[in-house]
Amino acid sequence: MEDIARSLKNLRKLRNEIKGIQIAIHANRKADVFDIVSGSSDIFPYNARRFEIRGADVQKADRLQIKLARKKRQLEEEMIKAENFLEGVRNPEMRNILRLRYIVGLSWGDVARECGSTEEAVRKRNQRFFENL
Repeated sequence: MEDIARSLKNLRKLRNEIKGIQIAIHANRKADVFDIVSGSSDIFPYNARRFEIRGADVQKADRLQIKLARKKRQLEEEMIKAENFLEGVRNPEMRNILRLRYIVGLSWGDVARECGSTEEAVRKRNQRFFENL
């Protein structure tokens, strides 16, 4: 239960992290690598030259893609658990407080206004709810 409560409190952060991972996955597809090497011409007078080699480190990119996809899946599962938990809250007023605070991201004052209550009252209800889990 504590994990689900923590997930609920971090729901917006989880969504933002998933967006960041999606950006990283997309950016990784375009990852190029390059190196500069020295060598000589294969014909006389065998002058020393520098060569720039460009390409993609496919293995490294694939490993990173897999790692990022795994992390994204874990975060999505955590989000689903938190949202399922929220849907399971029987008291509609408490569910509304939780949704406004943790999913929408309103301040306690705004949550109180939306619920027709005081800031102190909604904070206390939230605190009691998590203590009673």
